[in-house]
Amino acid sequence: MEGKFTESTRHYITLLQENIKRMAANSAKCKTWLITLVTAIAAFHDKIAALWVLLITIVFFYFLDCYYLGLERRFIAIHKEFVKAVKEDNDKDVSDRLYTFDITAIRDKYATTKSALTSKSTLPFYLLLFVAIIVLSIYKS
Repeated sequence: MEGKFTESTRHYITLLQENIKRMAANSAKCKTWLITLVTAIAAFHDKIAALWVLLITIVFFYFLDCYYLGLERRFIAIHKEFVKAVKEDNDKDVSDRLYTFDITAIRDKYATTKSALTSKSTLPFYLLLFVAIIVLSIYKS
């Protein structure tokens, strides 16, 4: 087997995977909460002010979801680089990285969030919801 997968390296990889899962869960929660809020606001309000509240809420959750997706991608990059260092048997690199979660070292802070803005997991969902609310408001009036 390539590299030295010690108990410490396995534990660190597990911690990274847990962070990745948490970011993915946060992203799913954003969508769940948004659908709940949009449904509640749309069901109880039929005024134009409610339309603006809905649209602002959609935009807010869109950016929050993209932020979590960006963080998830950065943790995935840390995971890949760490596993590569372990497989290459690079003891110095492994020991330097062990138990550090410096996501700023991976990429520009905003690069992953910017790329998440056009992701297939965010853009179609929020765009469809945004358009549906506009169409619904035109239909109601």
